[in-house]
Amino acid sequence: MANSSLPQIYQLAGKLCNQQEFSKAEKLLKSLLGTSYHEEALLTLAELYYERSNFSAMRNILNEYREKEHSAYLLHMAHLEFEELNMKKALRYVHQYADKKKDLSDCLFETARIYKSLGKIDSAQTIFEILTEIDDYTVKSLKELWGIFIERQDDEQLKKALKTIPNYYPHYEYYRRLLEVLSHPHMRPTNNDAYSIKRYFASSNELLYEHLEKHIEGNNESDYFFHYVNLPKLLEDIQKKMEKTNPIFHGNTYSYHLRMPSLVGVIHGRLTKDLCVVAHAGNAKIITMYPASFSVEFNREGFLEDANIMQKRKERLK
Repeated sequence: MANSSLPQIYQLAGKLCNQQEFSKAEKLLKSLLGTSYHEEALLTLAELYYERSNFSAMRNILNEYREKEHSAYLLHMAHLEFEELNMKKALRYVHQYADKKKDLSDCLFETARIYKSLGKIDSAQTIFEILTEIDDYTVKSLKELWGIFIERQDDEQLKKALKTIPNYYPHYEYYRRLLEVLSHPHMRPTNNDAYSIKRYFASSNELLYEHLEKHIEGNNESDYFFHYVNLPKLLEDIQKKMEKTNPIFHGNTYSYHLRMPSLVGVIHGRLTKDLCVVAHAGNAKIITMYPASFSVEFNREGFLEDANIMQKRKERLK
């Protein structure tokens, strides 16, 4: 491969990632391994696998990365350990990352996300409120605060936070509509509303079943549930597991990372028992779920079943 073509290939792979053309991007990035773009390709592959919830592949790729003190590597590892529920390790990587960076905003944001999932809600809230004053972190921090307010059923604080969303934000209309619905107790979503708003107020699982059909074999490029999986039974099993496990926070949603007793689907061409289940904060009503792939390091620290974290969440929901 001519060295002159490497920058163009790397640039094209980045564009394909942004367009969610993951399979094409992966092929191009793998073609760069062993070239002068080897390290850059590894990091971009790690990001690609992160976006697809293929955390076992992400760990394998990062194990190959040579510059273990590089700030980008440390941040990727912090994200990986967070998703695989190893919060102590995630915090250690964030602290190492902080030592490398002059701007500590990233480090504060990542620390607050971990605190939030560990149940250190007051500390997390304080940090996020500070970060809303920094332009690059305003929206990200507001979304994390919304999750706290939704879980606490603090509608007044939530409405106040929603009113501050900048109108240039891509999802501004969604949050404007959410504010409108929350501000009028007797108002209910319409057919024109976003799926997640309708799901928040839905009294049955009918909408959810329709949504999950998109993830059934044959309806998706490479990540899917098996066509013979009994969705109602799977949901029943998942909800039983959710009652006994701790979620992590992603903005204004819970994310339950679960390993089921039997195979449920395919991710990136491989069979898997693993699932990511996304639910509304507070009422834990499932919005969506999809196959994932966790590594052998998954839940090494026992976060899923940590009774102290679970008790803190139950007290907040009283």
